[in-house]
Amino acid sequence: MGVLSDAKVLADWLSKLFGWWKVRQDPIRAQAQRALDVFAAHGVAQTQISRLLPEQFAIPMKDFASADKLTEHLTPAFLDWVADYFALNRSWLDGLPVDPHQTICCYKYPANFAAWLAERQTEEPFQFRLFVLKPSTQPITPNSNENIVIVLEECITYLDDQSVCRYFIFDGNGPLNHYPVIRSLMGLCVVADRARCLVKGRVVDEKICTAIEDGRLLIPLGLSKARNSWEPDGMFFQSPANDFPWQKQLRADIAEDLSSVMEANCQRASTDE
Repeated sequence: MGVLSDAKVLADWLSKLFGWWKVRQDPIRAQAQRALDVFAAHGVAQTQISRLLPEQFAIPMKDFASADKLTEHLTPAFLDWVADYFALNRSWLDGLPVDPHQTICCYKYPANFAAWLAERQTEEPFQFRLFVLKPSTQPITPNSNENIVIVLEECITYLDDQSVCRYFIFDGNGPLNHYPVIRSLMGLCVVADRARCLVKGRVVDEKICTAIEDGRLLIPLGLSKARNSWEPDGMFFQSPANDFPWQKQLRADIAEDLSSVMEANCQRASTDE
């Protein structure tokens, strides 16, 4: 009897294990879990999700308790809304091998970032924050062998006193000893400063930076692991008289890169008059 009893327990356990494995092979359930993970990564508790939903999605609060329950409510329209709200690539929510975050393409062309901001910026203070991630607080120089990852945070709403944000990643990430990377980064910092967009540096382990750049880790999860802060745009708060030769050249290059923005601003001011 003891052997038979043990065999039955083992058979029941194996049956439950197979059932658990089979459920988790369900791509629709995986999609529901991915959607729940997105809310959690962006600081939205399962009990708060209903407060963000448009009226068209009448999903009971209790059905955000698990992926199994949410599966019954998944529709293309709901997933479109999640992707749009958090600025995610829709195909990533479908489980395809693409980067989760949308990319702002302005490597070597920081003026494109100025145009991108102009299309989206509102009167909301602190709407955007530019973050530069790297493994240490060492100052930026052409001799540094550190890689950087540049991301943008946009505040989209508040839940009580808690901000809810979405994130974008920039192209042009790479080693600081490649001069175009520094030139592009500093151009972005100038654009951000002029647009009253906060610029912050965060110290993040290299493996986390790599995971973000490769699309294996959502940006807010990576930012949550930051250890220290630093100032990427510190060079612009020092007198040009104290610049090293490479910094003098950098200022001249940035002015050239952003000349089109300056011309557009002058034309706009002339039109306003």
